[in-house]
Amino acid sequence: MRGWLIFPVLLILLSACHAARPTATAAVPTAAGDTWATPSDQPLAQAIRAALLTDAHLTAAAPNIAITVDHGAVTLRGAVDDTLTKARAGSQARRLAGVQRVDNALSVRPSPTLATAAP
Repeated sequence: MRGWLIFPVLLILLSACHAARPTATAAVPTAAGDTWATPSDQPLAQAIRAALLTDAHLTAAAPNIAITVDHGAVTLRGAVDDTLTKARAGSQARRLAGVQRVDNALSVRPSPTLATAAP
């Protein structure tokens, strides 16, 4: 009978310890142009922002990319330097769980050398 009494007491103590344990809250990256339609879209927008910032090829371009999430539908807007950067940003967004579709509306800035090399 005494064994049955110990189990509930241990269970209560363990749950109290778990509830009292401090949780680390990491700063979640966002940018001024990032928007989301519902509270459940916010973590997805933040995950996409983090993916852009941690990709070595996209780190410099990430501040110029605005992320909009509407019920899992992602739109990327802004200007980037080349088509590889545009494609890679779209790819980073597509690979995340919860993304339903990606509208990669990023524009590619004209190359200064091409603009001045006109005949």
